[in-house]
Amino acid sequence: MRGWLLATGVVVLVIGILIAAFAFSSPAGLGAGIVLLIAGIILAGIGAATGAAKVQQSVVQPTVRSPAGQTMGGGEAGGMDSMVRTLASLDEGPRREMIRTRLSSFAAMNDSERANSMRMMIGAIQKLDQASIRKLTYTRMESLAEDFDPQTRKKLMGTHMTVVMGLPKEQMMGEITSMVSVMGQCHEACRMKDMGTMKELMMEMPQEKRGMMMQMLPPDVQKMLMG
Repeated sequence: MRGWLLATGVVVLVIGILIAAFAFSSPAGLGAGIVLLIAGIILAGIGAATGAAKVQQSVVQPTVRSPAGQTMGGGEAGGMDSMVRTLASLDEGPRREMIRTRLSSFAAMNDSERANSMRMMIGAIQKLDQASIRKLTYTRMESLAEDFDPQTRKKLMGTHMTVVMGLPKEQMMGEITSMVSVMGQCHEACRMKDMGTMKELMMEMPQEKRGMMMQMLPPDVQKMLMG
């Protein structure tokens, strides 16, 4: 349709020009030529406009990639918010199982994907009330200690610490405060495993970065890590 309109418009336009040129001395001929000229311009314009609209519609819109490399829309953040609210509303057993599954999926990602996913989850969790934040943090710390081998626990906690250190100060302190507040609630074996892994990670940090991290921790936690 677009091609027919454009071609017809051009033909009519040419005919109108020729008639107007050769019948310049005849008012009737000149008028007919002008009419055809105008009609040709209109038809050609419609055909060109239709083509431009179709080209615009066919342009592929840019996609946003999730950390796992799949496309996602603006609802991705909302989905994470919904998930953490659901987690906070569950009883301890189902909540522990879901968090264990989530941590396992993090462990299977590459470093960049894992950091992005953890950053999104931290942001979603910090939108909850303090009781819900402590509940989810406690279950996460317990799952890290009991559901994962030392190497996987170190990988997960190492990425988490790196992400936390890169957050804006208010968010960073909120996450550290939540971890510290629940550490005393964990049973001794859980607490020792998690603290042991954190201490190992701290000792592997460059001295300057380790000193910065230590300054943000409460004195009693500093003693546990450096003792």
